[in-house]
Amino acid sequence: MTVRMVVAISATKGWYLHQFDINNAFLHGYLDETIYITPPEGYQKAHQEQIYDHYLFILDRPDCFMVLVVYVDDILLASSSEEKIRRVKDFLHDKFIIKDLGVAKYFLGIKIARAFTGMYITQRKYITDNITNLSTAAATLFVSDWNSNDENSGLYHDPSAYRRLVGRLIYLNFTRTDLTYSVNILSQYMQASTQNQWNGVVHLVKYLKGSLNQGLFYPAHNNLILKAFCDVDWAKCTITRRSITRLC
Repeated sequence: MTVRMVVAISATKGWYLHQFDINNAFLHGYLDETIYITPPEGYQKAHQEQIYDHYLFILDRPDCFMVLVVYVDDILLASSSEEKIRRVKDFLHDKFIIKDLGVAKYFLGIKIARAFTGMYITQRKYITDNITNLSTAAATLFVSDWNSNDENSGLYHDPSAYRRLVGRLIYLNFTRTDLTYSVNILSQYMQASTQNQWNGVVHLVKYLKGSLNQGLFYPAHNNLILKAFCDVDWAKCTITRRSITRLC
């Protein structure tokens, strides 16, 4: 969500968007205390609310606005000043060994394409590399109806393959919001997936093969006005007999 917001705002405001990563990031940490793989008996530590995110840094000055997003060793940097971006890179280069990738084009498996009209993000390569080739049953491009409420099928013989593929589909929600509801339903059967649920996953993979280029487009010179659409039905789910509320 944070990366999408940075991309959307950069497209609207016309900000520069760069990326770089830090080589051997895991070797730069120094420990001054004993680390336990399993917490020692009797030790309790409750969750503490933070006043800021450790992966999001913001600089707001009259002459410059800058946002820096950190994901492990991958960094996305957006700013209204290209000179300030260069200074940040020089500063970090003095502290670490960084690989400057220039203008952001491919970040965390997400392709970022920029034009005068705005920014377009897609996960086509991620789909072809990690999803469509994983399911041999989806080798043929054919989409048929799938009944999500069929409870008569037995357990699927390879539950690990089901969990692996659904996990990769979850990551696609980044740019493929059209999959959100379907993936949400399929992810509820991770522990005891049936043949029918696997057929649903294959059905979704076939849909992806026919819509590889779909993604999200953020237009330039937008007013950044949030718009919401809500819909609801009445006890439509035949399994739980619960109502479904949709909000986008």
